Amino acid sequence: MPTIRKEIGPSEIAEAKRLAAQGQAKSFIFSDVVEKGLRLVVEGHSVRWQLNWGSKTKRLGGLDKIKNAKAARETARKVRDLLRDGVDPERYLTGLAAGKDEGEAKAAAEKATKIAAGTWTWEKLVEEYTESYLGKPRVVRGTLRPPSERSVKIARYALTIPEADGLRGKMLAELDIPDLEAVRDAAAMRGKTPSRSFVANAKAALSFAKRKHAGKSGLHGIPRWWLEVQPLDETAVQPRTRMPSLSDIAKVLYVAEKHRKVEGRKAARETSEVVVCALWWLFLTAQRSSAAMAVERACILPWPEGPKGWKVAAWQESQMKSKRFHALPIPPRLVLLVDRAISASPRESRFVFPRLTQKEGEADKPISTTATRDYIARLRGMPPKTPKGRQRKDPKRKAQEIKGRLSNHLEDVPHFSAHDLRRTFATICSDRKVRPDAISAVLDHAGLETGQKTLRSADVTRLAYDYSQRLAVKAEAMKTWCDAVFEAVEKEWAKHRPMPPLLARVPPPVRREAQETAKPRGIPFSAWYPWYVIAEREQAAARKPLPPLSALKDNFEDFSQAPDPEAFR
Repeated sequence: MPTIRKEIGPSEIAEAKRLAAQGQAKSFIFSDVVEKGLRLVVEGHSVRWQLNWGSKTKRLGGLDKIKNAKAARETARKVRDLLRDGVDPERYLTGLAAGKDEGEAKAAAEKATKIAAGTWTWEKLVEEYTESYLGKPRVVRGTLRPPSERSVKIARYALTIPEADGLRGKMLAELDIPDLEAVRDAAAMRGKTPSRSFVANAKAALSFAKRKHAGKSGLHGIPRWWLEVQPLDETAVQPRTRMPSLSDIAKVLYVAEKHRKVEGRKAARETSEVVVCALWWLFLTAQRSSAAMAVERACILPWPEGPKGWKVAAWQESQMKSKRFHALPIPPRLVLLVDRAISASPRESRFVFPRLTQKEGEADKPISTTATRDYIARLRGMPPKTPKGRQRKDPKRKAQEIKGRLSNHLEDVPHFSAHDLRRTFATICSDRKVRPDAISAVLDHAGLETGQKTLRSADVTRLAYDYSQRLAVKAEAMKTWCDAVFEAVEKEWAKHRPMPPLLARVPPPVRREAQETAKPRGIPFSAWYPWYVIAEREQAAARKPLPPLSALKDNFEDFSQAPDPEAFR
């Protein structure tokens, strides 16, 4: 590698160009004696300025960017200063080449160096907050809480909305109130929820970074300015006071049992017995949909110390929003409901309410948390919806799915959500003087302190009977609520009960052929009584010895749906 040490000037630059035009198999170097470490290097057909400083070598640029020795010496001095300060000059040189002024180029270089050293940018914050914090077990109020996939998904979506693209690449130390407010205001143009959710999650994420990683994140010594950012008033949501009445609940259950096949749709199949059972279970347990639908058969446990016929339904921590183990005492009629759902299941499953169809090799899953909501929507005569994220292959498909006029069987029942049922539960129990702690215990409110510690690997049965579950306290609220619902249901059935025949105090018999046809779908709808009355009578009859033939009167083949004469007095 031939090297010539001399003051680089116009003649040396001209010579370098000539050598490059010829092409050099080996590098040819002009080493400047004025600016230590500055070199003009000819390599192949190219010429470049280069700075050697200690063990580092930095390319300054070609003759097209740095045209003379004076400019090369000035650039070399600035790059040397950056290297002394521990700043990578690469971004500085790139900025100069792109036309930035010296201050902007230097700031870009300093920023790039900090990021390379691990200082957090907005993208790094999102990753650390969602994956490394929310996505892993963490201590909350002294208790180890398992991760929540739903929380991770919500936070990631809120912090990466399109309106937040302007924050990408910015270090956290660079951010200020106007940055977050700009995203908040832009998101509000699209909807209330994105705007509110961004503010809440951005504040939580920045607080996490300051609290757990002040040094790495670059927030050490910086006041918590983000706490001053508030959601816009127009995006505020009023506290919900909506809740269905007991008569509304009873009517929905009556209509759900009666109208298994919804008129006006091309799909003529009946709603599954499992879905109908899931609707009763959701209404009677007042649990969140995600937990209610996920109850497992192995977690319906006996309750030896409880009232006769009662059992305990248990949920593992991962199934509960509170991330605490939850046990709920269930009265005998809910036990019958579980038996009804299991006997109607179309396949073997570990869930009480299994998904109706399962492809080969697919994991066993419960029915969707929206199955009951969609069923109520059909009963309201609402047209079929396209699943979120799926496009219809045929734009006319929606119209084709409707065969005739859709009937609204719940016209006089106001709209309500599954969560509104929990509000009704709390109100009814409170009105009937149930202890507030019993109500909260059934609802598994996150603020309730039970003294229970999270035991992720503990035995389900042992936890179900743990004192901290307070089964007797919960049973008080469950009995009050279920009795109120069953009372309303029986009133609803009484409204629609047909008049008995004049000569006989019992309804016409059910033909044996009809019974055989009805078996696959579980307990058929009866206009006389709710399903649990029939199930209780069948259960009682199974315990008694068969009467002698002489005791059988009339020609009726089946008395399972016969009304009690006392009902008409």
